[in-house]
Amino acid sequence: GKLPFGPTPALTVTPAVEAPLPSPPMAAPPQPLQASFLCSLALALLRAGRLSAASHVASTLPAASPPAALLRRLIPALASSGLAAAAVRFRPVPGDPLSLNSILLSHCALRSLRPALALLRASESADTVSYNVVISGLTEQGRHGGLAPALLAEMCKRGVPFDAVTVNTALVALCRDGQVEGAAALAEMMVRGREIHRLDVVGWNALLDGYCKSGDMEAALTAAQRMRTQGVGVDVVGYNTLVAGLCRAGEADAARGMLETMKGDGVEPNVVTYTTFIAECCRTNAVDDAFSLYEEMVRMGVLPDVVTLSALVDGLCRAGRFSEAYALFREMEKIGAAPNHVTYCTLIDSLWKARRGSESHGLLGEVVSRGVVMDLVMYTSLMDWLGKQGKIDEVKDMFHCALSDNHTPNGVTYTVLIDALCRAGNVDGAEQMLLEMEDKSVHPNVVTFSSIINGLTKQGLLGKAADYMRKMKERGIDPNVVTYGTVMDGFFKCQEQESALDLYHEMLCEGVEVNKFIVDLLVNGLRKNGKMEEAEALFRDMNKRGMLLDHVNYTTLIDGLFKMGNMPAAFKVGQELTERNLSPDAVVYNVFVNCLCMLGKSKEAESIL
Repeated sequence: GKLPFGPTPALTVTPAVEAPLPSPPMAAPPQPLQASFLCSLALALLRAGRLSAASHVASTLPAASPPAALLRRLIPALASSGLAAAAVRFRPVPGDPLSLNSILLSHCALRSLRPALALLRASESADTVSYNVVISGLTEQGRHGGLAPALLAEMCKRGVPFDAVTVNTALVALCRDGQVEGAAALAEMMVRGREIHRLDVVGWNALLDGYCKSGDMEAALTAAQRMRTQGVGVDVVGYNTLVAGLCRAGEADAARGMLETMKGDGVEPNVVTYTTFIAECCRTNAVDDAFSLYEEMVRMGVLPDVVTLSALVDGLCRAGRFSEAYALFREMEKIGAAPNHVTYCTLIDSLWKARRGSESHGLLGEVVSRGVVMDLVMYTSLMDWLGKQGKIDEVKDMFHCALSDNHTPNGVTYTVLIDALCRAGNVDGAEQMLLEMEDKSVHPNVVTFSSIINGLTKQGLLGKAADYMRKMKERGIDPNVVTYGTVMDGFFKCQEQESALDLYHEMLCEGVEVNKFIVDLLVNGLRKNGKMEEAEALFRDMNKRGMLLDHVNYTTLIDGLFKMGNMPAAFKVGQELTERNLSPDAVVYNVFVNCLCMLGKSKEAESIL
């Protein structure tokens, strides 16, 4: 029964600093009778639901003064009422695991793991539940999962038995921390063990989830087979995990097969099973298949929930079937699954992208009027939508609403706000927001900087734009093709072609891949600055590099050559266009006809038509 793990590693996290509750000045420490009275009063207030008053009374009690009998009742009562900060002020009653476990639970609720670990190791009253509480705290934080097996080893050393909850919680902690191999090793030990608790269905499900989320579907399917040989049947949770993993891996047929296996094992698919399939069908534009599954689930008596219906709304929007999406959206409340922030955001974003702005705006007003609870993702999406419509005041209002709802803006939120400010011409405001996000330790990325650079370039502040490119590099953020293209275009428009070409060569040296947009930008820029020979040479160079140029690139060059009066070269490029199986479209023909007419070559123009 010896665990194959080393000594418990040191916890290196910075704990959440809990400010002690202020204690009112007292003339002298309370006597035992007074302490008993205050303790009883706090308990009475807790029973009456007056939590704030109970917390205040408890804060007047020095940690060691109340009688042990009353503390045994007060500490768990404070913890179970959610008054974690009040509970951790006290020391556990010696020999009383309940008071110890209540304080440990409160430390975990406050995300202060270091004091929890110190108390756990110092206490002689620590039992199985004590360790389960701390391991669960590690799990909830989603990090330091590597401590879980070390704590199991510590339990063995101290002679504290562990149960199924201990093992299952440790497996979840390891998988959430990305340590699936460690989880598999622990599971293997449980499978082979004789002296300790065998792995149950909850533990197996934790392992299946870890394998599926890490993308190792072969290992997940093998584990499911081992469950059966161990006499542990795969339940609906396990099957749902496997189905979701197969769908994420793009194995739709295998997922379908798993559904049939599930039914064959007598496990009835539930709303999660069907919703997973429906969402996958919608993601792959198989909307009709999604609705067939929806009809099947209803026939089987499985009621769809808001997630199911939101997935169908998303699928219809992806397929451009907006009228059907809107009709289903309006039916949701009648079905008993009122639209949530995800449903609204999906429909608003899709309608806006389909240039149905008035309908999008109407739904946005409905979100506000109906008090739909929004998360940060929805706030950010709506800010992005409003910003692209030029509604900068509404963007700012939405940002402040997110703050009022206690959401902490992340890098994406700040970037959307900065982009909206730049689009509205308020680059100074955008720069101010960049400083604010950095002050709050939110790191800007290449999109953030590119937005500001684009704003500066549009205002002709090219020197400042170039400075921001240098700042990016100093911070280890590499400018991308959009960043380079934005500044190059600005230089061309200011007739600073040498600076633009310098940036182009820098871009090549930095290994940034040149795309068709950059080719068009360079050819256009050189043409407009009277450098048609350089434009053609650059175009030829791109062809030699193997870049697959498109109609737009060819049309730009042909137009430039015609306007410079170089008809033979223009017709040669037109011939190349057809040789590369790029059939001339209406735009190409228009360029030829217009340019020939401008040059007085009407007959040649007619012959093309």
